[in-house]
Amino acid sequence: MISMNDFINKLVKLNNDTDLDARFEEIIDLSNSHVEIARKNNIPMGPGIAGGSPCLRDLYFWYLFARTLKPKMVLEIGAWIGTSTLVIAKALNEVHGDDFKIVTCDFPTDVYIREHNYKHLTKNIFYNNLHSDQLVPDLKEQGYKFDAIFSDAAISLSNVNDFSSLVDKNNFSFITHDVYTDKYSKGNDVIDKMNLSFDNINVIIPKHEDGYEVEGIDHLINAVSGAIISEKLYEDTF
Repeated sequence: MISMNDFINKLVKLNNDTDLDARFEEIIDLSNSHVEIARKNNIPMGPGIAGGSPCLRDLYFWYLFARTLKPKMVLEIGAWIGTSTLVIAKALNEVHGDDFKIVTCDFPTDVYIREHNYKHLTKNIFYNNLHSDQLVPDLKEQGYKFDAIFSDAAISLSNVNDFSSLVDKNNFSFITHDVYTDKYSKGNDVIDKMNLSFDNINVIIPKHEDGYEVEGIDHLINAVSGAIISEKLYEDTF
């Protein structure tokens, strides 16, 4: 198993062409702006540190993951107000311009924020007010193929089985939120399910929630996000 510390250092090293601290400050502004809109509109927020979105340390990790692995077709499950969706879109816009697509969903409460200050990132985002148990089979039936899956939701075994048809099992990446060492949560559960369904994968999970320090970076990265990368994609990337 690859250590999260080593993995994050690899991500940072492969992004030495940009000022990551400046990019992370932009993510802070994006997150704060989105939360403020939610509050003004009385949108119910979740119990998490970020109020319905991954905390900033996790958002930095999701950004780095997307910017490094460079998927063009992304499925996101668990969008809520859409902060994480915009962070993924920000990363992909920086490497692909408009040549990417994010299909995202959440259910049952349609609290996804459509009017915000980052409209330039939403051109290729397609939000669905559907449960993944409904959307994922529909995507499978329509023949969708994704390079990466991002999840901040409970994932059913049915979804995981369908993932096998939605990705190239030799060339895909997966990221999930709420992976803990001291309790069993939705992230731990989906990683266990993915381990049973997929071969030749690298599993990278956090060992603590305090964030990981990287020399030369002022921001701590990751808290409770875990990742899976096919061995081939990992070797090709790192």
